[in-house]
Amino acid sequence: MVIKTAKKMFKVCATKTYYSDRYDVISFKRGQAFYVLGVDLEMNCYFVSTECETPFSATALSGYVPVRYFCEIIGSDSCEDLYVHDMPDVCMHCRYHKQVSQGTMTE
Repeated sequence: MVIKTAKKMFKVCATKTYYSDRYDVISFKRGQAFYVLGVDLEMNCYFVSTECETPFSATALSGYVPVRYFCEIIGSDSCEDLYVHDMPDVCMHCRYHKQVSQGTMTE
């Protein structure tokens, strides 16, 4: 396993729902957001957390997620609340969902 620490923490948003059958990979729903702490180049996964300030706290969910199910959230330079979506199932703050909502990309 080769894990590279992210040069700068950034936020990602799930483009699809994913149910993991592995103990080390997190299940998630479409529109769910995470902070990326690192990248596993061999597994092609992000190492993520739901918390920015305290990513390994008891209230944080952290682990691996497959890169192909995520897009980067626009303007993700700071530790802001991950749950600021207008619609609970769709992240309108990422490039992927903005393109889908504008009709420039199909799901």
